[in-house]
Amino acid sequence: MGRSLYMNEGSIFIAITTATILEGISGALLVVPVLASVVVIMEQAAACAGVAAFEDDGKRFVAPPRKDKVRRPFKLSTKESQKEDL
Repeated sequence: MGRSLYMNEGSIFIAITTATILEGISGALLVVPVLASVVVIMEQAAACAGVAAFEDDGKRFVAPPRKDKVRRPFKLSTKESQKEDL
């Protein structure tokens, strides 16, 4: 075991849904290993062709600083407080 393969969750969902519609339960059970095989074959083909899967420009994503706003407690208005406001 030891190796894992990353596949996009959206593509897996679409593949399982499509296979279930077209082939039923057996298609849904077989589509994930078939999809994983296709991904591995495409990665190997890209590696043999010398094409990088993702270009690395050396920049890392840094989240911007968080700006917390001071929140005031929510106050329900009542008829008495509305009279005081007038």
